[in-house]
Amino acid sequence: MNLKDLRINSNMTQSQVADLIKVSRPEISNAENNIGYLQLEDIAILSNHFGRKIDLYESQTPLKKSEIIQNIIELCEHYPITVVAEFLGRIYRRENNPESFIAHYARQVTGDSVEPMLNSF
Repeated sequence: MNLKDLRINSNMTQSQVADLIKVSRPEISNAENNIGYLQLEDIAILSNHFGRKIDLYESQTPLKKSEIIQNIIELCEHYPITVVAEFLGRIYRRENNPESFIAHYARQVTGDSVEPMLNSF
């Protein structure tokens, strides 16, 4: 079920759900309308609270997801995972075609020539 259905079936307001995970009510509204995302930890807390898996909107096809994951693996082979995680967080917060940034930097990591990801934008 999606977050909105779970919330309504539990007779909870967006504010009550927001208070549960300590975020703002607009963040819950955005997540319910697929224009924003909650943190994974918050989704886990809500899934546990409702006793159900929360279905998240996903626009990527399985093939595209596989390509993205492969690019992330390639980045992790050349950069510390903390750097890759910070990079991914930054580009996804920008919401400007993040998958193309991931693919671009995955192609750049060849041999000794590693382009610095975090200083480039």
